[in-house]
Parts: sequence; C-alpha cells; structure tokens
Amino acid sequence: MEFIRSNLLKDHTSATETIEKDLPVNPLSHLIFTIEGEQTTDEATLAEIIAFLNTIEVTKSGMTVFSAQSEDLYGVNCYLYKHRPVLTNMITTDDAVRNLTLIIPFGRRIFDASECFPATKKGELTLRANMTVLGTSIDSGLINIDAVELVGAAPSHYLKTTMMTVA
Repeated sequence: MEFIRSNLLKDHTSATETIEKDLPVNPLSHLIFTIEGEQTTDEATLAEIIAFLNTIEVTKSGMTVFSAQSEDLYGVNCYLYKHRPVLTNMITTDDAVRNLTLIIPFGRRIFDASECFPATKKGELTLRANMTVLGTSIDSGLINIDAVELVGAAPSHYLKTTMMTVA
C-alpha cells in the first residue's frame, strides 16, 4: 500500500493556544504528534512534558471523530501498541533536547488499509490541539504534526475515540 507522510505543522513554537489545522483528503491511517523542548537544568519528567498538550480533537464537519486529553492519548498508545511512547534523552543536562511522540490512531493498527479514516473533501476534517505553556523544567517548546495518508485505501470502518464523563 502506498502512503504519504505529510507535515502539517513543523517546529511551531507554542505556548498557551489552540492550534487548528485542516487534515488531508486521502484516507488517514494516523497522525503523529511530537512535543519537543530543551531542559532548563534537571531532567524534565513525562508528566511535565505531556502536560503541554491539554486536549486533542479531530472533527468531521463538526462531528467528533477523536477526542482525548494528553494522558488518555498516552494510554491509548500504550494499549494499542503494547509499549509506552518513548520520552527521549533521559539525562539531566541543561539544554538537552527531549521529545515525546504520540500517535493519534484511526485504526487499531497503523497502515491498515481496511481500518483507517476514509477520504474526505477539503476542509471537512479538522485537527484542534489545545496547548498550554510549558512548566519551568523545559523551555523552547516546539510542536510537529504529521499525517500519514493511505493512497487508494477503501476502509470498511475506522476507530473512533472520544472522552466520556463518568460520575
């Protein structure tokens, strides 16, 4: 199966903001969301880095397809891919670059042509990421978002992930 990996957002310096991007029109296998920053003095923890992303949401014509908080997305990645996402550069050096990459899946397996998000029209599928300012242990926060399209895929279904409030 032919695929295209396209960059939606490259080295975007982010603070407290909401990022909105139209997604590609070909069937989507998954999105790749990377948070990167430089340590200030000590080793920045997973909790400090993952807190940079509050929520991430994908909508089609206003209808929610994917919605999760960063911690829940981390959990989805652990469950689907049977290991934890890697937080790089586990050292306590000042200005060492650390990054964390999370997958936003549209199927239980990535690159699966039978289970991915179907093709859409331009402007129908939108990504919205709600970001907050990084903590004091990391600075120079950068965001990278890539989309992986499966050209010619004809999926029969896709994975829908949404948050539920349980009382």
